Amino acid sequence: MLTLQILIEQLKLFDDKLQNCEDDEQRKKIETLKETTNSMVKSIKYCMVLLQIAKTTVNPVDAIYQPSPLEPVISTMPSQTVLPPEPAQFCKSEQRLSSLPIEPELATLGHHQTPT
Repeated sequence: MLTLQILIEQLKLFDDKLQNCEDDEQRKKIETLKETTNSMVKSIKYCMVLLQIAKTTVNPVDAIYQPSPLEPVISTMPSQTVLPPEPAQFCKSEQRLSSLPIEPELATLGHHQTPT
């Protein structure tokens, strides 16, 4: 979150510098930096939204995840496709996330990671 705030503040500084800049070459450099920074801000915001969606999916407000029958498959990478788990697997009182079954293709992904 701190990085996002720094980048947003930097965008404001770029705007100020552009208003006072008289050199065309310097102006182009500042505009390029501003575009890159703006792209980074958008990417960070998008990632934050995706993380919030994932968090809400794993820990829904009502403690039970009920996917709609028309819900699309969640794609993590082009070479991997993960289907949403069964609704009963998300009941907080019955199971922890670490005890949920893992798809065979995904079991090797976390092989070298320590549990959280």
